[in-house]
Amino acid sequence: MSASPRQRLAQRFSRRWFYENFKTLLWVAAVTVLVWIYADLYFTDTRDLTGVLRIRADGEKLVLLSPQTIPLSFRVKGNRYAVDRFADRLARNGFSVYDAGALGIGAHTKRTLELLEGLGEFRGSGLQILLAQPEGISIKIDQLKSLTLPVRLGNVTGGDLADKVSIVPEKVVVTAPGSLLKDMDPAKAALYTENLDLRHEPADKEVTRELALQPLEIPGSQLSDRTVKVTFRLQKEAPARRDFTINVQVQAPRGWEEDDTWSRYKLEIKNPLEWSNRAVTVVGPRSDLDKLRPQDINAFILLKEDDKSKVESWLPGQVQVSFPPGLDVRLAEPLPPLDYKLVKRPEVPAN
Repeated sequence: MSASPRQRLAQRFSRRWFYENFKTLLWVAAVTVLVWIYADLYFTDTRDLTGVLRIRADGEKLVLLSPQTIPLSFRVKGNRYAVDRFADRLARNGFSVYDAGALGIGAHTKRTLELLEGLGEFRGSGLQILLAQPEGISIKIDQLKSLTLPVRLGNVTGGDLADKVSIVPEKVVVTAPGSLLKDMDPAKAALYTENLDLRHEPADKEVTRELALQPLEIPGSQLSDRTVKVTFRLQKEAPARRDFTINVQVQAPRGWEEDDTWSRYKLEIKNPLEWSNRAVTVVGPRSDLDKLRPQDINAFILLKEDDKSKVESWLPGQVQVSFPPGLDVRLAEPLPPLDYKLVKRPEVPAN
């Protein structure tokens, strides 16, 4: 006997019915989610990326002469998950370093696609490199050579050095790519220190200064010492010379102004032209000579009490010269004596 419509409706919405249909719906949802995840993971994606390739040349005394960093742009293809993971790692860490040492000494050109495929981040990534720019990378590798060169003092300003100058060390070892050193003649080449300014160096003692060596204009070159110690002494400066025109005066003892000396004697000069506008040469440091003025030069003959007793003959007066204090100057040559005498004045008869 078949169930009535009311009974069938009751069976459709029973607890068991709901349970069975819920299980079916749950399985459908789970399968749908798995399909979505699978499609997302394995859906093929193509993406353009950029990065900087770093190159080195490991090996005994090898040096890379070509650029060590190369900007690249490339296109990869693979599942979306792998592409995203690779792009994130590239943004955080960049490419691993490519060791070109195995290529050996010389100039080489590597296809960028092949070079990238050999990097660790591409191996096993499941990604395919479709294209890369630049298409090729030039790599030049050389071997380091050493050369011992003497050290010379650089430009010296502000004074002159004495003949003996000590430089320690006297020679420095230069290490550089062999192809760049081959044209250097060891008999003529030298290393030079930085310039030496002597303006503020003491002139009365030996001085030691540490000076940096000027770098060689050779890419990749290295020096065994970057600085040297230079010991020197300043050469005494040859005095400068300057000509002046002066007048020679006389200085009498102070008491003559108070007693009757000048009322009883008068001064006679043998050659008056020799006492005025006398040309003299003064020597000393240029800086002191520049400060000296003609009116600062005091040239005089000192009269003596004994001159009164020698009124009948000419007396050779030694010309003395004084300069302002603080100036290290002197006459180039002493002035010759100037002749003078004290002559008694005629006595005035008493009224």
